Amino acid sequence: MNKVWRTAVLMAALAAPAAQAAWTDNFGTHYAPTEWAHTVRDHKYGVTLNSAPVEALSNEKLGTLATLYQSSDAVLIIGGLGSGRDQVLVNDYMNGIVADGGAKWRNAVYERATTFTAMQGSRSTYVQVGNEISSSIMSQMLHNWAKDGKKAAPNDESMIPLYVEYYLAPTAMALNAASADTGRPVNVVLGSAINYANRKAAIWLSALLNYKVVGTYAPELAGKYVYELVDVASIHYLMGTDTTYWRTALDEFKANWIGKGRIKAVWSTEEGGIRSAVSGFGAISALRGFARYTSWWQDNGIGKVDRRCIFWGAQTGPAGTRAEDALQQVLAFTGEADLSEFKGGVTLAGSYDNYLFDVLGKDRRLAVILPVASGSLGSFNVAANGWSGPLYATAHVFTSAGKQSYTLSSVLKNGQYTLTFPSALAVTNRHAIMVEITR
Repeated sequence: MNKVWRTAVLMAALAAPAAQAAWTDNFGTHYAPTEWAHTVRDHKYGVTLNSAPVEALSNEKLGTLATLYQSSDAVLIIGGLGSGRDQVLVNDYMNGIVADGGAKWRNAVYERATTFTAMQGSRSTYVQVGNEISSSIMSQMLHNWAKDGKKAAPNDESMIPLYVEYYLAPTAMALNAASADTGRPVNVVLGSAINYANRKAAIWLSALLNYKVVGTYAPELAGKYVYELVDVASIHYLMGTDTTYWRTALDEFKANWIGKGRIKAVWSTEEGGIRSAVSGFGAISALRGFARYTSWWQDNGIGKVDRRCIFWGAQTGPAGTRAEDALQQVLAFTGEADLSEFKGGVTLAGSYDNYLFDVLGKDRRLAVILPVASGSLGSFNVAANGWSGPLYATAHVFTSAGKQSYTLSSVLKNGQYTLTFPSALAVTNRHAIMVEITR
């Protein structure tokens, strides 16, 4: 690698200023920085393990990564098994681990991690060990390699030893060494548990976290539990549900796992999704994830560095329906500010999931209204919470057809404002309403 180029890349990364505290620090996207998300998740910087020498990152990738670190924290999938969707690659990886006891893999992970930390500047690096590891395809590929005759299934507890012993443990051992030698923490993120709105996923994740390492390919970690190896647990697609199970799932995880061993947080490293986005529901999914996670983090005193919800497919879908469209609208109204929730700040008749946030440092409030059943929405109430006098409100209604905006009238009475649409809207659980409120 050209030393002049490498020096320039590293200096650019080290010059990146620390991020301002804002709600945008809590959200992420994939592959490239955006204004509304200060975390980027990517798989392109990982390591491939086969009979060939391990390739260093190209100058082009180093330059892209340096640009990423200028504005964002990085969640980088380390490679190796990855998502486990290609039998040839899975076989190459597993056979490579067996061939030399994992030495080549651990060395490659160590080198890649030290490259990351040298570039991060004031930002943070999170290395994720696999993607959607609870899927039936990962189960199938691992059992096929092992020739153990076990049947593939989602949330398959019989594949946990294969994932941990051959992949997670040797990777964590190398990442620990990189952290110790560089003095820069490399945060270990567990491979993601998918479809977390299904309770079976939570049961599987608990079984994984409670697994005790044998250490065949990571002798330093023998006898430790998985919850002692990872800093962050990762889940996918919890917020697709219209029920309150999403809050139950997060509450149970916090009660059982956060603060145990090394576990500091549970993150959604994919929310929304491509299928939702191409169907025109990206903005709806984004407002669900934005409001619900922000509420739960604040309710549970989750520290700002331990909050993340990363949207997948945020730039995908018809114009006006994308996750990016909704979150850019939020940013345009709030700016780079933090938010504080008023519990019970929005009230209305019918079945809705409602949130009201104060935009700190500004005379602005943001309401999010999520219908959970079909109904008619003509007006709703917002707590005054110390406000008086005229109030101005604009509602942006997101559906699969795009965004419609309405100017709402307001009346203050008995400590609350009644905000009224020009005419009542027919709404379903395929709507999401964001309301900008100023005085």
